[in-house]
Amino acid sequence: MGLEDVAYSVIGIVALLLAWVTLRLKRDLLKLNDIIGRQNRRINQLLFQLSREIKNDIQKQRQSMVSFSDEKDSERIICPRCQRTYSSNEKKCPHCGARKPKVTKKDLMEWDDL
Repeated sequence: MGLEDVAYSVIGIVALLLAWVTLRLKRDLLKLNDIIGRQNRRINQLLFQLSREIKNDIQKQRQSMVSFSDEKDSERIICPRCQRTYSSNEKKCPHCGARKPKVTKKDLMEWDDL
């Protein structure tokens, strides 16, 4: 066995090791890609659920804070504590004493754009 045969044997072994390492890395990358894909889908589901909850909360706040009476064309406040209505001219709820919410008609119109 000559020096040339030894060199070819070493090159062959190195090539096999490189192929083995490449296959292991490819397998690990495929696993990571699968994990990332699952996590990405879960994050998207959570973001969708959160956006729906935020939208529902905004709608609830809008309904509970201020109501506008079309008949009288005057602003009526719905108390966030006792849920009774009272005139917007009052500084606090005459029924339970809660402070008037700081929401204006302009704020509600902006919320409608959401």
